[in-house]
Amino acid sequence: MIGPATSITPAAPVLSNEPTPRWLLPFQRVTRVGDHVREIDGLRFIAMGMVLLMHISHYVALGATVQFTRPAKETALFYGLENGTFGVYLFFAISGFILAMPFARHRLCGAAPVSLRNYFLRRLTRLEPPLLVNLTLLSILLVVVMGRSLQLVWPHLLASCFYVHSLFFPNQGFWINSVTWSLEVEAQFYLTMPLWALLFGIRRFWLRQAVFFALIVAFGLEPWGLPKTSLPAQMEFFLVGFVLADWWITFQGFPDRRRVYDAAAVVGWLALLAGLYWQYSLPAFGALCPLLLLGTLALSFMGTGVSFCLRHWLPVTLGGMCYTLYLWHLLVIQTATRVTTKFITVPSFETNYLLHTIVLVPLVVVFSAVLFVLVERPCMKWRPTWGAKKTARPVELATPMGVGAPSE
Repeated sequence: MIGPATSITPAAPVLSNEPTPRWLLPFQRVTRVGDHVREIDGLRFIAMGMVLLMHISHYVALGATVQFTRPAKETALFYGLENGTFGVYLFFAISGFILAMPFARHRLCGAAPVSLRNYFLRRLTRLEPPLLVNLTLLSILLVVVMGRSLQLVWPHLLASCFYVHSLFFPNQGFWINSVTWSLEVEAQFYLTMPLWALLFGIRRFWLRQAVFFALIVAFGLEPWGLPKTSLPAQMEFFLVGFVLADWWITFQGFPDRRRVYDAAAVVGWLALLAGLYWQYSLPAFGALCPLLLLGTLALSFMGTGVSFCLRHWLPVTLGGMCYTLYLWHLLVIQTATRVTTKFITVPSFETNYLLHTIVLVPLVVVFSAVLFVLVERPCMKWRPTWGAKKTARPVELATPMGVGAPSE
């Protein structure tokens, strides 16, 4: 049995054994040494990859200039890629983990309380500028290039900037950037996180865990039929992050890493993919999915090989820029497929998709990397001190996409 929470000490981070090439350092997120859980960026890489591959399949299927021997939507590949939305749910779990950590450290370890002023200000200055740039430029393209009326576009722009588009336009879709629906869910979570953090005030470990698991099951079953843009419809995944943060602090960062956990982690990821593929045939999958994700994430941290792969400089670099990738990948895919579909005319959807992926993924990465350096990374460095005395930077972990997303 775990001892009193007050005896728990913050986990020591595990650094990657693989040094980052010097030329890639400007493309990595700005973090404090000792606060960066590199595996989290590796998980962001997986989440963003699932979303990206799903959206490529959409544009290949819709924009193809050749008739496929078998309709794209009837292929196992297309059906499997449709589950790429799970990448967003993984982003939610990462957000839950990251934002829960400072609150949990305060409640469980006696660390300094979280300054709500700094908490909300950091979210605003870190996430809003890249979003404003994205939405503004996409709105200009809608008006100038696609000929949409400015009178029709600007209300959607204004609502999206304040994360209330689904509230004022519930049945019209996200006009400017369709992926921003998840950012509205993240915003609801950010606003209510100080209230959810009260759950860490439950002193007994087993009782706290029982409450977390009960809430995961309750929200996972979701008998209310709420829209996906509402926080209660996605809360089970944020709670997965809560449990993982609780375990991370309680067990001091899973220091007992063994190779045997690698096999279990691989089985967990394969079980997740299989569950997503056959989810409509599985009972209570809404509750089973987040529980399976929780176990898989924990095992991924505990396995030596899997955790090493997540800490490698390649997934860490790409995962670190996931917010920019998430905001801009659709524009790159939509623009590029106007050209690529004219030249890639293989009648097999699977082969056609593979060729498009080889072409489109590097384009998305390069385009996003430039914007990451120009727009998002400066926001990571900027620390506003409006009306406050300059103080030491608060302890924080690497932030989510929470494109999931992505987001901070």
